[in-house]
Amino acid sequence: WLIAGLNLVGERENEKVRDNLEFVILGNGKDSWIIKLKNRFSNLRYLGYVSGPEKYAELSTSNLMISTSINESFSISIIERLMSCVPVLATDVSGPKEIISQDKNFGDILDFNANLFVSKILEYYDLLHRDKEKYYERRLKICESSLKLFDIKNAIDGYSNMIKEILEE
Repeated sequence: WLIAGLNLVGERENEKVRDNLEFVILGNGKDSWIIKLKNRFSNLRYLGYVSGPEKYAELSTSNLMISTSINESFSISIIERLMSCVPVLATDVSGPKEIISQDKNFGDILDFNANLFVSKILEYYDLLHRDKEKYYERRLKICESSLKLFDIKNAIDGYSNMIKEILEE
């Protein structure tokens, strides 16, 4: 799927978009076979597991997160990206869908389809290069919303209210 996606990204009329994009893959998991693709694509970096400071360095230079999980009930990586003010493209699975649906600026939920992902990646690419101000305004909105949504005090208040409702029933 990733190979098809990378090839599709480069197939734009009169443009070599693929040469201007860099894909960075963080984390170790079932998809670590992706290491073998590094030699086929000069714009693909597989970092595997990275420490907090290394992760922060990558997040601070990212413009978009792509999550293609097909079975994820909770996604700390999506929350990390949103807290870093980065929009997210994710597959239509419960965890990412629940998180991203909290705010329209957080990103997009897509069917597991390479063409859909490529189309959205190129939309973000075009927005970043065509209207940087609008792109960064969106990232600022992501920062503001994610700080409120993932604030520990709000979470504690929410859980407290939920428990009170359960006890009142």
